[in-house]
Amino acid sequence: MRYNVPEVIYAGYRADARIFKVNDLMMKNKAPPDISAAPAPTSEPVIIYDLKQPPESSSSGSSKDSSGDMFLPIEFRCEACGKRAFNLKTCSRCWGAKYCDNICQTRHWDKHSQVCVEDPKGRQFLKGGHILELDMMTPLEQQGTYLDSHPSSLGTMKCPKHGHNNHSAFIAIHDFNKSHLPLKLRMDEVVNYILAEAQFTVRVMVYWTSKQRPDDDVCARFRGTQNPRAASGKVLLSNPKDIKVRRCPVAHCHRHRDLGPDHTVYVVDVKVSTNGRVIFDEEELRRTTVDFFYDSGNGVGLVREYGYQLFPSRSTSDVRYFSIGVHDLKLLQRLERADGCRSACFKSIPHEALRAMSAHAIVISHPHGTQKKITVGNVVRITEENLTPDSQANAKMLSEMEKMWFETRSQLAHSQMIAAMGQLSLPVYKVWYDAATCLGSAGAPVYFGARQTSGIWGPYEAQHASYDIDAKLNYFKVPRFVA
Repeated sequence: MRYNVPEVIYAGYRADARIFKVNDLMMKNKAPPDISAAPAPTSEPVIIYDLKQPPESSSSGSSKDSSGDMFLPIEFRCEACGKRAFNLKTCSRCWGAKYCDNICQTRHWDKHSQVCVEDPKGRQFLKGGHILELDMMTPLEQQGTYLDSHPSSLGTMKCPKHGHNNHSAFIAIHDFNKSHLPLKLRMDEVVNYILAEAQFTVRVMVYWTSKQRPDDDVCARFRGTQNPRAASGKVLLSNPKDIKVRRCPVAHCHRHRDLGPDHTVYVVDVKVSTNGRVIFDEEELRRTTVDFFYDSGNGVGLVREYGYQLFPSRSTSDVRYFSIGVHDLKLLQRLERADGCRSACFKSIPHEALRAMSAHAIVISHPHGTQKKITVGNVVRITEENLTPDSQANAKMLSEMEKMWFETRSQLAHSQMIAAMGQLSLPVYKVWYDAATCLGSAGAPVYFGARQTSGIWGPYEAQHASYDIDAKLNYFKVPRFVA
């Protein structure tokens, strides 16, 4: 199911609206406007970067409703320098061109002035935008009334994409069956495998935004606040038998009540991968929770753990890895059993079904931070990026590191491979797909076959990155392994 993202999303004027005011006289003289000196509009609604509530019509200009100040993070590309950021300014005449600042606008003005056409309704504002599907609670929202609400809230006006997204495409774990799959995949083996994989999808909640996040960051406006944000992630098991005991480092741990303030945790080789923009630094990691088995709206069976160690990664990476501490060894035992079940289910899938899966995308996520859901769609196209001699050499090295991990199953080998994936420049496949996602789906695992049939899928690399507004498609990037 594809989204029908609106041509434009309006919001009322705010003093901090990031816009360019174009002067008609300057247009005639082919000179770019002075952004800093531009007068602010006082009455007409304008487009701003952080919207509140999508309007019912293109002329409403509504800025508030009872749900508060809604947040839809959109990343744009500067027309002049090519930089992608969440705080680019917009030409307020055509609403299509985005720039870092006056310098970039001036550099690009000769070219842009030839195509800049006045568009009072701002229909071009979303052009070129990528939506990072984090679900950020704003100050007027209260925890327990939105992120932890009943899944029926997905159909309410509280979603910033309300009216432009089909929330009915999300299927609860307990309702998923063969009828939800394409005809060639309607097999018990495929259903069992998807449900086995679903046990490794987790909800990631972060309750602090670091003051160190840069100005162009997706969460820059929330720096220094405790506004919770929701995303999805996937659990990675390497060698859960390697166990160390440490004092629990979480000051606000919910297990203080039953285990006491000086209780310990088991530090094991259990990692979580999520979107690269979800957790910025160790400060945020200390306020990060990971919810296992959140499969029902009432939260029965949910197990909560906390982030323990953050693995370094490049700022441009779409994936972020961190380890967790475990309070109860029963969780490890359950994950090990689930891992064995997953492996058996995968091996039982007929080869023709695996090949058919390569044409489809199956997403398992926590949309809006609610209970786990499954969506099914199609792989639309695949492109290759970052094919340089250096990146391909790095890919060969990564393949050797992966082989070493498979042979030794050691925690050190796995940690080295994860660190390399986060820090090395690698050639990637960019996979475009139309399975439904929404805010909170960032970092969700995406399944579409197996590496032996598609050539580009690994057991942990494929995770939802962003939604491309122009293409009306989701995409993710996975390393291009070189033999």
